[in-house]
Amino acid sequence: MINMKKRAWNCKHIDKPNYSLGRCVRCGSKNYRDRLKKKLGVSGYKAWCFVQSLLSRYHLAIDRYNEMLKKQENKCICGRMFGLKRRDRPQIDHDHACCDRIGFSCGKCIRGLLCFRCNATLGFFEKESHLLPDHLKLYLKRYADERGNS
Repeated sequence: MINMKKRAWNCKHIDKPNYSLGRCVRCGSKNYRDRLKKKLGVSGYKAWCFVQSLLSRYHLAIDRYNEMLKKQENKCICGRMFGLKRRDRPQIDHDHACCDRIGFSCGKCIRGLLCFRCNATLGFFEKESHLLPDHLKLYLKRYADERGNS
């Protein structure tokens, strides 16, 4: 059986169990996320969440992310332009041999930004490099050369 207990984030009754989503059982106060959404607006809240996920998952500051986008001219290595739709957004590529936690990076092993298709292809065939397209082989070789020189 799954334990569905949650706790309110900003309530003085924080030690009491909370069985509803984001509300304190005793006083009914909303959680921090709801207050932040109201304060920042939905688009501001989504941007804030994106910045927080960059920091927590990849140890990547938004300034460095924007710098990487600018350096790549808002394009993937295959030439495809990055867009706003979920599948067209830049994917952060990092060396999985460096970090053992799935979906998380130390920040030092980030190789670059790729489109969804290139990132998925690289994820599936990185171990069998003979199956990779030429542009991905060149990308990995360039990264290895940069790591060797540093």
